[in-house]
Amino acid sequence: MEKIRLDALEYNISPTKSILANVSLHINEGQIFYLVGPNGAGKTTLIKLLLGLIGPNNGTVSINGIEMNPQNRKKLIPLMGVFIEQAAFYGHLSVLENLSLHARYFKVPKHYAIEAAQLLGLSGELDKKAAKLSMGMKQRLGLAMAIVHKPEIIIFDEPTNGMDPQGVIAFRNLVQELNDAKKCTFFIATHILGEVEKMADTIAILKEGEIIDFFDKEQVLKKYMAFEIDKSPENQEEINTYYHDASIDGLYYQEGKLIRFLLPVEERDSAAKIDMGLKSLLSKSAQVPFSLEHYYLAKQAQNGRINTN
Repeated sequence: MEKIRLDALEYNISPTKSILANVSLHINEGQIFYLVGPNGAGKTTLIKLLLGLIGPNNGTVSINGIEMNPQNRKKLIPLMGVFIEQAAFYGHLSVLENLSLHARYFKVPKHYAIEAAQLLGLSGELDKKAAKLSMGMKQRLGLAMAIVHKPEIIIFDEPTNGMDPQGVIAFRNLVQELNDAKKCTFFIATHILGEVEKMADTIAILKEGEIIDFFDKEQVLKKYMAFEIDKSPENQEEINTYYHDASIDGLYYQEGKLIRFLLPVEERDSAAKIDMGLKSLLSKSAQVPFSLEHYYLAKQAQNGRINTN
């Protein structure tokens, strides 16, 4: 079942300033979806559109097949649990009081508050005033508030900001447990690629308000091999050959004095695809373990200006 659908979504703040352009996505029940992109790419704006906090200039948002609009928003919001960047709570109330207040708002039993606290490792903090929590514990409280009513769809924006390693592990456990046990669907926006590689099923890369790739993580991790070569004058001819060889379905980007290029596994030993120039480049380069970070940086650099001189 399709839980979230975005069709040709556009959001402009002026006739000449576009924040999101032609964004289309579909996320099925039980998927752990990550939206990744640099700061300012439009991730938070997209989440606001998902929640009906703002309306699109064009296109539609659908939740469970129902269009998100002012008329439908009231019945759609209870289906979703939301955490955007920083926890919002009453500092003078205890952890349990904040969670219980949230439970009452959604008209669910009070013991849901206790269960949410347990999932986030907050059982020992229930009587502490929220304002006295550490930053990481405040983030955990925000996450617990988002799931207290046991929503079908959980939307997080930068959920691990400020968390210590134990908090990050608690977050991973939360996502995995709710996904495994309840088939919850997750829509998570972040720029922390290590978390994406550990947790995601499907991923979209956002660049300057546009989706430049939407893919299955495991397929991409199996598709490419990564190589790097020193960007020195004696290697320039081979590097240029790779850049301009249209027969190679490869990607590349520059990191410091290195050029890192990604080559599809099936083309690594293909005589029909690899000419003498590329074979020379491969002989001078070193293979390195391929990661999602390599793919993300190469896609962000694609069609951009990279100094190859």
